[in-house]
Amino acid sequence: MRAGLLPIGDECWSWDHVTAVCTILGILTCLDTDYAKVKNGVGFSKADTGLGHSLAAKAQDGGLNRSQLISAKWMLRKYRRQIDPDLYRMIYPDHDHTAAA
Repeated sequence: MRAGLLPIGDECWSWDHVTAVCTILGILTCLDTDYAKVKNGVGFSKADTGLGHSLAAKAQDGGLNRSQLISAKWMLRKYRRQIDPDLYRMIYPDHDHTAAA
C-alpha cells in the first residue's frame, strides 16, 4: 500500500476519494428533503433514502468506516445524473458520466 492511501475492500482510496463520497452523500441528502416520499428524481430513491441519510449523518459526525464507504460507493453509482461530473469521476474514474444507466 502506498503512503496516504487507505485500503477499502480490494482498492486503495486517497483522502480525496473518501471526501468525494462524503460530499456526494451530503449533496444527495440536501436534495432529499422529503425522504423520497414524492417520486421526483431528486435525492435518494425510496430504497436508498434510509441508508443514504444514515451514511451522510455518520460522515458528518465522525466519518465512515470501511464497510460504510464500500456501501456508499456501491449505492452512489446510480445517482450520477445528480452529481457534478468531476466529483463523480473522483469515485468512478473509469465510468462515462454521460452513458445511459
